[in-house]
Amino acid sequence: YIFKYKPSIMLAQCPVMGGLAVTLSSGIFKIPFLVELHGQHYFKSARRSLLGGLEHLFYKKLAPITFAKATKIRMLSNHMRQEFQTIYGHGFDDKLSIIPVRVDFSKFSRKDDYHIANVIKLVNVGGLNKNKNQLGLLKALSKISQEIQITLIGEGEQRGEIENYISQIPKNIKVVLTGSIGHDSIAKVLKESDIYIHYSSAEGTPRAVIEAMAVGLPVIVKDAGFMNDILIDNKNAIVLRESNDFALLAAIE
Repeated sequence: YIFKYKPSIMLAQCPVMGGLAVTLSSGIFKIPFLVELHGQHYFKSARRSLLGGLEHLFYKKLAPITFAKATKIRMLSNHMRQEFQTIYGHGFDDKLSIIPVRVDFSKFSRKDDYHIANVIKLVNVGGLNKNKNQLGLLKALSKISQEIQITLIGEGEQRGEIENYISQIPKNIKVVLTGSIGHDSIAKVLKESDIYIHYSSAEGTPRAVIEAMAVGLPVIVKDAGFMNDILIDNKNAIVLRESNDFALLAAIE
Protein backbone atom coordinates (compact mmCIF):
# COMPACT_ATOMS: atom_id res chain seq x y z
CA TYR A 1 0.00 0.00 0.00
CA ILE A 2 2.84 2.42 0.74
CA PHE A 3 4.41 1.75 -2.68
CA LYS A 4 0.98 2.09 -4.33
CA TYR A 5 -0.32 5.25 -2.62
CA LYS A 6 2.93 6.94 -1.49
CA PRO A 7 1.40 8.50 1.67
CA SER A 8 2.99 11.56 3.25
CA ILE A 9 1.41 10.78 6.64
CA MET A 10 -0.24 7.73 8.22
CA LEU A 11 -2.99 7.25 10.79
CA ALA A 12 -3.32 4.35 13.25
CA GLN A 13 -6.74 4.15 14.90
CA CYS A 14 -5.38 1.69 17.48
CA PRO A 15 -1.80 1.62 18.85
CA VAL A 16 -1.73 -2.20 18.74
CA MET A 17 -4.13 -3.59 16.13
CA GLY A 18 -2.73 -1.79 13.08
CA GLY A 19 -0.56 0.53 15.13
CA LEU A 20 2.37 -1.87 15.33
CA ALA A 21 2.32 -2.33 11.54
CA VAL A 22 2.24 1.45 11.07
CA THR A 23 5.11 1.82 13.55
CA LEU A 24 7.25 -0.64 11.55
CA SER A 25 6.34 0.98 8.23
CA SER A 26 7.07 4.45 9.59
CA GLY A 27 10.52 3.34 10.70
CA ILE A 28 11.34 1.84 7.30
CA PHE A 29 9.90 4.57 5.07
CA LYS A 30 10.36 7.57 7.42
CA ILE A 31 6.69 8.59 7.25
CA PRO A 32 5.25 10.50 10.25
CA PHE A 33 2.08 9.13 11.81
CA LEU A 34 -0.74 9.98 14.21
CA VAL A 35 -2.11 7.34 16.58
CA GLU A 36 -5.59 7.43 18.17
CA LEU A 37 -7.14 5.65 21.14
CA HIS A 38 -10.80 4.63 21.09
CA GLY A 39 -12.05 2.69 24.11
CA GLN A 40 -11.32 1.96 27.74
CA HIS A 41 -9.25 -1.19 27.26
CA TYR A 42 -6.01 0.83 26.87
CA PHE A 43 -6.54 2.25 30.36
CA LYS A 44 -8.31 -0.46 32.35
CA SER A 45 -10.22 -3.68 31.90
CA ALA A 46 -13.33 -3.04 29.83
CA ARG A 47 -14.91 -6.30 31.02
CA ARG A 48 -15.15 -7.74 34.52
CA SER A 49 -13.57 -11.08 33.70
CA LEU A 50 -10.20 -12.78 33.41
CA LEU A 51 -10.38 -12.29 29.65
CA GLY A 52 -11.00 -8.56 30.11
CA GLY A 53 -7.97 -8.31 32.41
CA LEU A 54 -5.74 -10.16 29.93
CA GLU A 55 -7.00 -7.96 27.10
CA HIS A 56 -6.09 -4.81 29.03
CA LEU A 57 -2.63 -6.20 29.89
CA PHE A 58 -2.04 -7.06 26.22
CA TYR A 59 -2.81 -3.51 25.07
CA LYS A 60 -1.02 -1.83 27.98
CA LYS A 61 2.24 -3.70 27.30
CA LEU A 62 2.30 -3.29 23.51
CA ALA A 63 0.82 0.20 23.04
CA PRO A 64 3.95 2.09 24.31
CA ILE A 65 5.95 0.68 21.38
CA THR A 66 3.71 2.69 19.06
CA PHE A 67 3.56 5.72 21.37
CA ALA A 68 7.36 5.95 21.35
CA LYS A 69 7.52 6.20 17.54
CA ALA A 70 4.35 8.22 16.89
CA THR A 71 4.61 11.86 15.82
CA LYS A 72 1.37 12.74 17.62
CA ILE A 73 -0.99 10.86 19.97
CA ARG A 74 -4.62 11.94 19.72
CA MET A 75 -6.59 12.40 22.92
CA LEU A 76 -10.36 12.77 22.57
CA SER A 77 -10.80 14.85 25.74
CA ASN A 78 -8.90 16.35 28.65
CA HIS A 79 -10.29 13.52 30.79
CA MET A 80 -8.67 10.97 28.44
CA ARG A 81 -5.35 12.84 28.59
CA GLN A 82 -5.37 12.75 32.40
CA GLU A 83 -6.10 9.00 32.39
CA PHE A 84 -3.37 8.44 29.78
CA GLN A 85 -0.80 10.23 31.94
CA THR A 86 -1.85 8.17 34.97
CA ILE A 87 -1.39 4.86 33.12
CA TYR A 88 1.52 5.60 30.76
CA GLY A 89 3.32 8.38 32.62
CA HIS A 90 4.45 11.81 31.38
CA GLY A 91 7.11 10.63 28.94
CA PHE A 92 4.83 11.20 25.95
CA ASP A 93 3.41 14.58 27.05
CA ASP A 94 4.96 16.52 24.14
CA LYS A 95 3.11 14.24 21.67
CA LEU A 96 -0.36 14.46 23.23
CA SER A 97 -2.89 16.52 21.29
CA ILE A 98 -6.55 16.91 22.23
CA ILE A 99 -8.63 16.64 19.05
CA PRO A 100 -12.25 16.39 20.22
CA VAL A 101 -15.02 14.48 18.52
CA ARG A 102 -16.83 16.92 16.24
CA VAL A 103 -20.31 17.18 14.76
CA ASP A 104 -21.49 18.34 11.34
CA PHE A 105 -24.03 21.03 12.31
CA SER A 106 -25.33 21.19 8.73
CA LYS A 107 -26.79 17.72 9.38
CA PHE A 108 -27.35 17.71 13.15
CA SER A 109 -29.26 20.97 13.68
CA ARG A 110 -31.39 21.85 16.71
CA LYS A 111 -34.86 20.38 17.15
CA ASP A 112 -37.60 22.93 17.82
CA ASP A 113 -40.45 20.80 19.18
CA TYR A 114 -40.12 19.47 22.74
CA HIS A 115 -43.73 18.39 23.17
CA ILE A 116 -43.91 14.84 24.59
CA ALA A 117 -46.94 12.85 23.47
CA ASN A 118 -48.50 9.89 25.29
CA VAL A 119 -45.66 7.67 24.09
CA ILE A 120 -42.16 8.65 25.27
CA LYS A 121 -39.74 8.27 22.35
CA LEU A 122 -36.28 7.08 23.35
CA VAL A 123 -33.35 6.55 20.98
CA ASN A 124 -29.95 4.85 21.08
CA VAL A 125 -27.22 4.79 18.41
CA GLY A 126 -24.46 2.18 18.18
CA GLY A 127 -23.46 -1.26 16.95
CA LEU A 128 -25.69 -3.99 18.38
CA ASN A 129 -23.17 -5.74 20.63
CA LYS A 130 -22.40 -6.58 24.25
CA ASN A 131 -20.33 -3.47 24.85
CA LYS A 132 -22.98 -1.05 23.57
CA ASN A 133 -25.35 -3.03 25.81
CA GLN A 134 -28.66 -2.53 23.99
CA LEU A 135 -29.90 -5.83 25.44
CA GLY A 136 -29.18 -4.56 28.95
CA LEU A 137 -30.98 -1.33 28.07
CA LEU A 138 -34.10 -3.21 26.93
CA LYS A 139 -34.10 -5.35 30.08
CA ALA A 140 -33.93 -2.20 32.19
CA LEU A 141 -36.73 -0.54 30.21
CA SER A 142 -38.94 -3.63 30.62
CA LYS A 143 -39.49 -2.50 34.24
CA ILE A 144 -41.05 0.81 33.17
CA SER A 145 -44.81 1.32 33.34
CA GLN A 146 -45.20 4.19 30.84
CA GLU A 147 -45.91 3.76 27.13
CA ILE A 148 -42.52 4.06 25.43
CA GLN A 149 -40.93 3.57 22.05
CA ILE A 150 -37.20 2.86 21.88
CA THR A 151 -35.45 3.15 18.52
CA LEU A 152 -32.16 1.29 18.21
CA ILE A 153 -30.05 2.62 15.33
CA GLY A 154 -27.26 0.28 14.26
CA GLU A 155 -26.41 -3.26 13.26
CA GLY A 156 -24.35 -5.99 14.89
CA GLU A 157 -23.84 -9.54 16.07
CA GLN A 158 -26.41 -9.30 18.86
CA ARG A 159 -29.34 -8.46 16.59
CA GLY A 160 -30.76 -11.99 16.73
CA GLU A 161 -30.57 -12.08 20.53
CA ILE A 162 -32.20 -8.65 20.72
CA GLU A 163 -35.00 -9.68 18.34
CA ASN A 164 -35.64 -12.76 20.47
CA TYR A 165 -35.93 -10.60 23.61
CA ILE A 166 -38.24 -8.13 21.84
CA SER A 167 -40.71 -10.96 21.21
CA GLN A 168 -41.28 -11.30 24.97
CA ILE A 169 -41.00 -7.66 26.06
CA PRO A 170 -44.03 -6.04 27.83
CA LYS A 171 -46.75 -4.66 25.54
CA ASN A 172 -46.26 -1.05 26.68
CA ILE A 173 -42.79 -1.04 25.10
CA LYS A 174 -42.35 -0.79 21.34
CA VAL A 175 -38.88 -1.44 19.91
CA VAL A 176 -37.84 -0.20 16.46
CA LEU A 177 -34.68 -1.65 14.87
CA THR A 178 -33.55 0.56 11.98
CA GLY A 179 -30.33 -1.26 11.08
CA SER A 180 -27.50 0.87 9.71
CA ILE A 181 -28.74 4.19 8.30
CA GLY A 182 -27.07 7.37 7.01
CA HIS A 183 -26.35 10.54 8.96
CA ASP A 184 -29.31 12.42 7.48
CA SER A 185 -31.67 9.66 8.62
CA ILE A 186 -30.04 9.48 12.07
CA ALA A 187 -30.48 13.24 12.49
CA LYS A 188 -34.17 12.93 11.52
CA VAL A 189 -34.79 10.16 14.09
CA LEU A 190 -32.99 12.16 16.80
CA LYS A 191 -35.15 15.23 16.12
CA GLU A 192 -38.31 13.12 16.36
CA SER A 193 -37.23 11.59 19.70
CA ASP A 194 -37.62 12.84 23.28
CA ILE A 195 -34.58 11.40 25.10
CA TYR A 196 -31.26 9.93 24.00
CA ILE A 197 -29.88 7.04 26.10
CA HIS A 198 -26.33 5.65 25.92
CA TYR A 199 -26.04 2.52 28.07
CA SER A 200 -22.60 1.19 27.10
CA SER A 201 -20.41 -0.87 29.40
CA ALA A 202 -17.20 0.82 28.15
CA GLU A 203 -16.52 3.77 25.85
CA GLY A 204 -14.03 6.30 24.52
CA THR A 205 -15.80 9.54 23.65
CA PRO A 206 -18.84 8.42 21.66
CA ARG A 207 -19.79 10.68 18.76
CA ALA A 208 -23.41 9.49 19.03
CA VAL A 209 -23.82 11.29 22.38
CA ILE A 210 -22.33 14.53 21.01
CA GLU A 211 -24.62 14.36 17.96
CA ALA A 212 -27.67 13.91 20.20
CA MET A 213 -26.59 16.93 22.24
CA ALA A 214 -26.08 18.96 19.04
CA VAL A 215 -29.69 18.21 18.09
CA GLY A 216 -30.72 19.44 21.54
CA LEU A 217 -31.90 16.15 22.98
CA PRO A 218 -31.64 15.56 26.73
CA VAL A 219 -29.15 12.72 27.16
CA ILE A 220 -28.86 9.96 29.76
CA VAL A 221 -25.42 8.35 29.73
CA LYS A 222 -23.82 5.58 31.75
CA ASP A 223 -20.61 6.70 33.46
CA ALA A 224 -18.38 4.92 30.96
CA GLY A 225 -15.66 6.48 28.85
CA PHE A 226 -13.72 9.72 29.01
CA MET A 227 -16.36 12.45 29.06
CA ASN A 228 -16.10 13.89 32.57
CA ASP A 229 -15.08 17.29 31.17
CA ILE A 230 -17.80 17.14 28.49
CA LEU A 231 -20.82 15.67 30.28
CA ILE A 232 -21.67 17.46 33.53
CA ASP A 233 -24.31 15.66 35.57
CA ASN A 234 -27.53 17.63 36.01
CA LYS A 235 -26.12 20.48 33.88
CA ASN A 236 -26.01 19.24 30.29
CA ALA A 237 -26.72 15.54 30.87
CA ILE A 238 -27.81 12.96 33.39
CA VAL A 239 -24.79 10.76 34.09
CA LEU A 240 -25.64 7.41 35.68
CA ARG A 241 -23.01 6.89 38.39
CA GLU A 242 -24.88 3.90 39.80
CA SER A 243 -24.83 0.76 37.67
CA ASN A 244 -28.41 -0.37 38.20
CA ASP A 245 -31.63 -0.28 36.21
CA PHE A 246 -33.51 1.80 38.78
CA ALA A 247 -31.11 4.70 38.27
CA LEU A 248 -32.01 4.67 34.56
CA LEU A 249 -35.75 4.60 35.25
CA ALA A 250 -35.42 7.49 37.73
CA ALA A 251 -33.47 9.48 35.13
CA ILE A 252 -36.19 8.95 32.51
CA GLU A 253 -38.84 9.99 35.04
